[in-house]
This record gives sequence, structure tokens and C-alpha cells, in this order.
Amino acid sequence: SPAAKQFAKYYSNPHMFSNALSPVQAAVASEAIRIVRSAEGEELRGRLLSAVSALRDGFAAQGLECLGTPSPNVIVPIGDDRLARLASRRIAESGVFLDLVEYPAVPVEQARLRLQAKATHEVAQVEEAVRRIIAARALAEEDLKLWRPPRQGTTI
Repeated sequence: SPAAKQFAKYYSNPHMFSNALSPVQAAVASEAIRIVRSAEGEELRGRLLSAVSALRDGFAAQGLECLGTPSPNVIVPIGDDRLARLASRRIAESGVFLDLVEYPAVPVEQARLRLQAKATHEVAQVEEAVRRIIAARALAEEDLKLWRPPRQGTTI
């Protein structure tokens, strides 16, 4: 009938918007909830806390107090924007992955490094990362001492 055709036209899949989860997405979410509530989830949270503590303690031992409360996101203040940029490049060259957070995301001269801890990070890996970051920052400080701004009126 014409009414059935019109109903099918407006309510069939190609003409209807739905933001429902797909079966795969629902299965993934269900499994994630199961893990969070299980002994496995408890163990993973403990390992994550160990990695976070090792990162924060490692930086504190070097005189760098991490910002915020302990969480998987470990924020290390650098301050000087140029130093942070140079250190970020040196850190990447050393094989450690992190994010540089600088203006306009934070105020000028309040640059920081953002590390993401995972439950799969071993404490030895974290300690090595801290050592490399501190060494890269020291090299960046030396780079900054050698750098001289161009004189007024010159072009680069």
C-alpha cells in the first residue's frame, strides 16, 4: 500500500539517524567494565600507581615537583618556553615520548612536559625515562647558553 511504502521510505535504515553503539562497541565496553571490576583490573591499577609514583618520585629527587595530584598524566614544569622547546627536541631524540605543553595552552613562560604513565610501564623503564629527560634538559640548558639572539636590524 502507499502508506506502507511511505512508512518504509521514512523509517528504513538509510533515512534514519541513530547514534546507538554497534555490537562491537558494546562488546568492547562490556569487556572493559568486566576488567575494571575484576582482580585483573585491581592489579592493573596497582601497577599504574607504581609507575606514576616512580615518575613523580624520580623527578622530585632531581628537584622537579610534578604538578597536580598523582594520576596517569604526569605534568613536569619547565617554565622557560625556549628551554622547554629545546628540551622537548632533545628528549624525543633520546627515545622518550612525551608532549610539550606551551603557550597558548598555558601562560607564557610556564611551559611544561606531559607524560602519560601506563600499567604496562615497568619501574625500571620509568626510572630510565626520568634519567633521559633530566639529561636532555641539561643538554638543552647548555644549548640555550650557546644561543645568542640576532642583533637588531639583522635578518635570519
